Amino acid sequence: MSKAKNVNTPDYWNEAWARAAEQYRLDSGRITSANYIKGLIPEGASVLDIGGGCGLLASTLRGRNKVKVIDFSEYALSYARTVGAEAEFADISKYVDQRYGWFDYVVCADFLEHLDEPQRAIKCAYFHADRAIFAVPDNCMGPDSCQEHLRVYTRETLAHELRTWGNIRVAPETIGFNIIAEVWK
Repeated sequence: MSKAKNVNTPDYWNEAWARAAEQYRLDSGRITSANYIKGLIPEGASVLDIGGGCGLLASTLRGRNKVKVIDFSEYALSYARTVGAEAEFADISKYVDQRYGWFDYVVCADFLEHLDEPQRAIKCAYFHADRAIFAVPDNCMGPDSCQEHLRVYTRETLAHELRTWGNIRVAPETIGFNIIAEVWK
């Protein structure tokens, strides 16, 4: 674990989303990742988007899937609601056993690298669906280059982090700039 100070607070992200939500939702790498994830989720499946921010995935799935976004930025949640997502405040850094419903899929994209304890998000996913999709930046944007990121993942370290799921399939190529892993019980 990195010794970097964790700047990821609700206040920090409220300000960050206020400055950059539209830019984030137009980023071609993130759109490529969201479209890839969309292809993994059957039409009609319910989805819990952990740390879903401004609702890029919800926007991508709009009209074909019901999506609930949980995040701790009220600004991001209000933005996610504009694309039709159900949005609820949740601080995953403090997750123990809160229940947000049962879903066909959980998605946790561009989020684990922000957490002091990524196992909290993985546990949350595990308790809310039998299948999940995780995406993290591919061996880039670590604490030295991105103050919000506390760690760097490779395919191997992501698979190790997700080992509690039992079944793991990591995409063989980088999608956008992400490593994407599907897991199931």
